[in-house]
Parts: sequence; C-alpha cells; structure tokens
Amino acid sequence: MGRTGLRGRGNLLRWGPNHVMYAIVSRWRQVVNSTGTPQGPLLINGKKVLEILVVYNERLKEDSLPGAFVSGRTSKFSVMCEMFMRDLMGEKDVPGSNQLDEDDMIQFYRQFLSRELLLSSLLNRGTTADSKFSSSLIYRGYMDDRFNTDNAWIDAEIWNFHYNGKDKFDKKIVDVGLMKGKIFSLFQNDKHWREVSVLMQLASSQLHHVLEVAKMHNRS
Repeated sequence: MGRTGLRGRGNLLRWGPNHVMYAIVSRWRQVVNSTGTPQGPLLINGKKVLEILVVYNERLKEDSLPGAFVSGRTSKFSVMCEMFMRDLMGEKDVPGSNQLDEDDMIQFYRQFLSRELLLSSLLNRGTTADSKFSSSLIYRGYMDDRFNTDNAWIDAEIWNFHYNGKDKFDKKIVDVGLMKGKIFSLFQNDKHWREVSVLMQLASSQLHHVLEVAKMHNRS
C-alpha cells in the first residue's frame, strides 16, 4: 500500500480499511439473428469476445463494476446479492442477512442460468449447469482508488461469475436509472454489457482485474 499524501478520512465511510464487494459478471458475446435469438458466440480473429455487466455511476460519470460497501449489518456475501438485486434488478427494500454464506451467494448467481440449463442440471445431477457456470474469488486486498487517503482506503473482494451458456440476465435486468435516478441504464442489452478490452473505461483500478478474468477464460 503506497502513501497518497492525503490525510483524514476523505469521502470514505470509515477510518482504516473500507471493505467493498465487487462482482465481475461475464459471458461470451453472442451473435443474434433478426428475432434476437442467439446463434452462437461472436468470433473475432477466431477468438470469442468476453463481455461484462457494468453500472453507470452518475456521480463520477463513469462505468463501474457492480459493487457495494460492507457495513457490518449483513454478511459480505449478502451484500453481494443485495447490491445486484437493488442496482440491476430494481428491487426495493432488499432484506439483508447475516446468515448468508459463500455457497448461498454462489447459488444466487447460479440461478441466472437459463431455465433449460437448470432443468437439465436437475435431470443430470448438476453436470450440465456446472459446465456452464463458474464462480471464483479473483482478488482480496488493498485497491487503488481516487478516494484513498493515508488514513482510509478501499479494501476490496472481487468475485467472477461466468456464464458459458444461455442466461436470463436480459429478462431480469430492468431500467433502474429511470426508477431510482442513480444508475443510468435502459432495457437495451448494450447499455449494461461492455466488451472487455484494454480500452475500457472503468472506475479506479478495476480494469486490471477485468483483464485478468479475460485472460483466465481465454485460457480455459
């Protein structure tokens, strides 16, 4: 952790580490026909194109990974589910829980696989869905951020939830921007999904971790 030259707590909630949970929700960009039906992954120079879900931070005027501070009122795994339901699905008054654990969080994100894959998973004892969804802890620790000071800083935990088959996101994600006036987004798919590249504009040092996720999936 390097020194920033700034004293005090700044705009952060707490002195010392401020814990934040981030989700890198990824999938392969699809080629769709005139009716919007996916026809298979988009290939550029023979390689599939990874895309991730983002939210738009109106205050900072930039895209960001979905994320939220851990306040201590609920478990960090509950925070990861709460922020997704609130910021991308438009749910109001999302109840938190101190009882949610890592497995609960993974099951929450796994549910966004298509109904066909989940049903096939039940019939085949999980093998189908397990090959189409993966979750992994990408990073845990200090994170460079414009709001860090010498006395208060972001301590992040970043998870990747990857979908290698049909998903239900485009039916679940709603126009949160118009509902809440905080995150600008429309029903159109491309307003939420961004193709991963070194030219992406993301808040703070998030891009580094997104590119690491892209390397990981391109190797698999």
